[in-house]
Amino acid sequence: MYTNRGLEANLNGVSPSGDLDLRGLNQIPSSSSHFHGFQDSFAEYGNVGFRFNQYETMEDHFSKHQKLEEQQQAYLGRGLIAGQRFDLLSLPLQACLEEIAQIDVIPVGNRDIPDHGTQKLVSGSYGSSQSKMIIEQSPGMLSGFLPEKAGNQQFECANRLLTRCDFLCSKTGNPVERLVYYFSQALRQRIDRQTGRAAADDQTKQEELDMNRSLMIATPSTLAARKRMPFGELVHALGPQEIIENVANSKRIHIIDLFIRTGVQWISFMHSFVPQGRCSIELLKITAIATDSYKDLVENACKRLKTFAESENIPFCINLVVVADMLDLKHGMFDTREDETIVVYSEFGLRSLIQQPNRLEVLMKVVRNLKPRVMVVVEVEARNNSLSFVNRFVEALFFFGAWFDCFDASMERDCAHRMEMESVYGYGMANMVAAEGVERKIRHVTIDVWRAFLARFGMVDTELSTSSMYQASLLLQKFPCGSSYTLDKNQNSLLIGWKGTPLISLSIWKSH
Repeated sequence: MYTNRGLEANLNGVSPSGDLDLRGLNQIPSSSSHFHGFQDSFAEYGNVGFRFNQYETMEDHFSKHQKLEEQQQAYLGRGLIAGQRFDLLSLPLQACLEEIAQIDVIPVGNRDIPDHGTQKLVSGSYGSSQSKMIIEQSPGMLSGFLPEKAGNQQFECANRLLTRCDFLCSKTGNPVERLVYYFSQALRQRIDRQTGRAAADDQTKQEELDMNRSLMIATPSTLAARKRMPFGELVHALGPQEIIENVANSKRIHIIDLFIRTGVQWISFMHSFVPQGRCSIELLKITAIATDSYKDLVENACKRLKTFAESENIPFCINLVVVADMLDLKHGMFDTREDETIVVYSEFGLRSLIQQPNRLEVLMKVVRNLKPRVMVVVEVEARNNSLSFVNRFVEALFFFGAWFDCFDASMERDCAHRMEMESVYGYGMANMVAAEGVERKIRHVTIDVWRAFLARFGMVDTELSTSSMYQASLLLQKFPCGSSYTLDKNQNSLLIGWKGTPLISLSIWKSH
């Protein structure tokens, strides 16, 4: 039976002063005693309460950001500052969310070392002294000593450590060996970038484009992962279910999908309107947004949905809004009618704009002007957008370690689909670890950061329905490793995780 701590008790998200208090979020049991490397190298650092001040000037912002940098450096030099809490005024709207991520590295009381999937890996035994050496030494080298040397440009020493890691890791070995392999590759890329041996910029851009396109099509590997792991099915069941419950009495429904991907999420949604062989609505309209780079993929998704709707005799209309750049998006591009109930859906899309805050702002202003009845947001739940390389590396190591443990438990060791999925995640590791500034495209923040950001646009998250939570519990029971998946609540938002490590958030938003 899966665990669902969130159904038993909601986390208290408000401090006595009324500020948003992030203490207690993601508090997870301490690590295994076998995990020496991580224990030695991880300082305890936590969340910070914060609030937004819309009247703050840019001068105030930069002054405060400098103080924040000083606090961070002082903290990293001394270790844990027990029991202290910092309340920060927010960054202005136009500021990069990368700076918001600095709230993640200011300590708030004690934070236990997370009980992530990687810790489960290293506490196990793979039956050989070589594996034991990998388990006890490799993660410690990577998580503690090596990142600081790569970050501080001690390249010769870092290269020696990476060479040692090469003897202890394998792309096809156990989960720890594979994790060390990809992070070792990522650190080598970081050194190559900083020593001028990096790949040409055009090649890097092409790799990024290829990865993004691969996530927008149904490959054999993604389909295999969907069958063996419940994340996709959970998201595509609960999101549309919440929409249905919020538009129950509407006859004309207009869904605006910000990042439609394959569009598979709308198949079951359409099915819900024909339970007795006849459609219960007058019109279902979907508007998809695409930039020029992905226009062909989005067009294909739209065609598939149109064909399916016709086969089910559903009154259906699908539109495509194409812009060269998200900065060009305008409210007037959407064909909306007064008698339509508007819904906005965003699945793993907002994160792609974290490093382009002006585009994210344009998008959210359009969403606000559309005045949706409800907005569904599905996002990666992780804290790996810190300006600090070491902190970002540490969070990424635990995050991807949980995914690799999940892959290993769900798919055979020699499964080609698992290997391909891990190679895609390996690109994410490399970009997260090796790149800096605008070149670092893969960025994730927690639901707490999104909640504070969306509040700027008058949006508040609402609780998922009881039926949705019950449906989630039933879905998990269908999967062989269902007991290892966790459902937790962060205020009103649902966190879907693996062995206690949150990986995905699903939240429902309404204008207040």
